[in-house]
This record gives sequence, C-alpha cells and structure tokens, in this order.
Amino acid sequence: MKKLSGIPIKYQAFYNLALDSGLRMTEVVLLINQFESAVPVNGFYRCTVGYFRGCKLAYAGYFTPYTLTLIQQVQKNREKVDDKCASHYFYKYKFVSCKYLRKFCFDTMISDAFSIPESVADFVAGRTPLKVGARHYSNLLRQADGHYPKFGAYLAKLRGGGSIV
Repeated sequence: MKKLSGIPIKYQAFYNLALDSGLRMTEVVLLINQFESAVPVNGFYRCTVGYFRGCKLAYAGYFTPYTLTLIQQVQKNREKVDDKCASHYFYKYKFVSCKYLRKFCFDTMISDAFSIPESVADFVAGRTPLKVGARHYSNLLRQADGHYPKFGAYLAKLRGGGSIV
C-alpha cells in the first residue's frame, strides 16, 4: 500500500479500484475511462458499470471515497487507462497482480471477520450469473449497499485512514 503513493495517479486509481471493487481489469478500465458520476451510499460510492462480455458481467462497481478522488484526478488530467499497460507496469514494479487483488477482495468479504454472504460478495466482484432477474438484482444491490461498508472500513484502515462510516 505504501508503494502505491509513488506511482502515477492513473495507476494508483486503477490499483485502488481493483482492490476496492474486486472487478476484473477490463471492467476497472471501463469504469475509470467512462466515469461520469457515482452514487454515495452509506459512506462509500457505487457506480453503474453495466459491462457484459460473453459470460462475464459486472453490474456495479463499489469503491471508497479515497478511490473516488483518484478517479476524479485521472478524469481531470484527461488521462486514459489501458489494462495491458497497467498490467505491464504492475508486473515491472513487482506489485501484486490484479487477479490476486480480486481474490483477496472476495475472500476477505466472505471471511468470518466480515460475514458478507457469498452471493453478495459475488455480486460486488462482478461474478453474478447471466440470468439475474430484476427483482433478484435489486435485492443483491440493496444487500451489497448494506454490507459493503464493512469491507470499505477495512480498506480505509489498511490505507491508514480509519473508518469510512
């Protein structure tokens, strides 16, 4: 985490969003490059991703206020993020691979410390089944909105900023 502060803002935003949301690299790129606004919910932010690629999909991206400021800086600087360049950068400077951030996010959420239901952790990380009905989607969204502050507060403590709520 300390190593992140010395890298370009666009890669800081990328890495922090991958850690916060558990989204795939392509989804992180899409969210940052097409970012317009985020909805504040319970001390964190949610942004509609709506990215459907084959059998992979992501409805929403969840992230902390810290990550939102990084994304806004990238937008202000009119920078674009590319997943292949980001992947190469993280590999070159020996950062943990984004696929492991995704696993960390999911495993931490379902751990005994947070007890977030697996279906909600799947939803947050973009592992939702293809045929999610509108009613089931709204239930998962509401549950994710209620559970994410636990994980978001943990991320804030990892960054040294205390609780987000």
